[in-house]
Amino acid sequence: MTQTEISTNENSNWDDFVSARYLKAEDIKEKTATFVVIGQEKKVWDENERPRLCLSLEHKSLGKVKFDCNVTNANFLAEHFPESPNQVIGANLKFEKVRVFSPHHKKEVDSWRITEVVK
Repeated sequence: MTQTEISTNENSNWDDFVSARYLKAEDIKEKTATFVVIGQEKKVWDENERPRLCLSLEHKSLGKVKFDCNVTNANFLAEHFPESPNQVIGANLKFEKVRVFSPHHKKEVDSWRITEVVK
């Protein structure tokens, strides 16, 4: 691989590695919020589990954030964008704050659920 090829590949920007911020329930006080999807990627956190869809989102006051989709959110997106996860790019999605059981924390926590594709 030449130096030119290395400098022009998709990882030539450090932003995704050093400043990626993941959306948390406490980031927004309101019960609902709308985000624009600006990208998507497959994340593998544990080789024994299925990959997760990770969305790159933009919000008017938060700026750019990442959001790992759980099975419920991934199923919602698959229903509304049946051809490919790439279809979700450019969509406006409404998120609602919900209480869910976290196996990691072993208690109920606030989380975000995708509830609507905003036209």
